[in-house]
Amino acid sequence: MLAEKPKSDIYRDMLPLLNSGRVELLDVPRLAARLCGLERRTARGGRDSVDHAPGGHDDLCNSAAGVLVQVAGGPQPIKWDLAMVRQIQFQGKLRLAQLGRARGGF
Repeated sequence: MLAEKPKSDIYRDMLPLLNSGRVELLDVPRLAARLCGLERRTARGGRDSVDHAPGGHDDLCNSAAGVLVQVAGGPQPIKWDLAMVRQIQFQGKLRLAQLGRARGGF
């Protein structure tokens, strides 16, 4: 699913939720380490961005922050489009095929 906001904005929206205690993170050491590894940078134009360090990873942070911000903001409708539906269908068919081969079928 694509986010409507850049990840930097999602990280900034997550911070007050964590600091106020409105949400809590799961006790997942890898998530804590990756969140601690995020860096804030200021571009020449003065715009801040939050991202992982060079060579770092932020996929887990993106997922956790996106869920926390969305859930804390109340129910949000998911905007489906045809490409998303096709991708989900393809992934489901691919997974079924992998399971079938693993079990000796297909």
